[in-house]
Amino acid sequence: MAVRSLSTTLKTLAVCDVIAASPKPMRLPDVVKATGDQRAAVYQRLRTLVDAGFLEQTVEGAFRLALRFQFYAVRALEQANLGERTTELLQ
Repeated sequence: MAVRSLSTTLKTLAVCDVIAASPKPMRLPDVVKATGDQRAAVYQRLRTLVDAGFLEQTVEGAFRLALRFQFYAVRALEQANLGERTTELLQ
């Protein structure tokens, strides 16, 4: 039997995708419109992401990506070993 992914987790991560696609912080109504989900569910996902350190809420109430993603980006580049892989391709 195959293991299914958690749909709530996927929906929460989709909120990160929506926020990341925006050039500026997004307010709750804009995230609700972009996801098409119910306001209460979207707000709960946003709060979860803030509590986990993935999003920040501005003083105006909008949500933006937290710098924690920079840590992940650096680690992704390190783990991808791009320097060594690129050197091999260039040779």
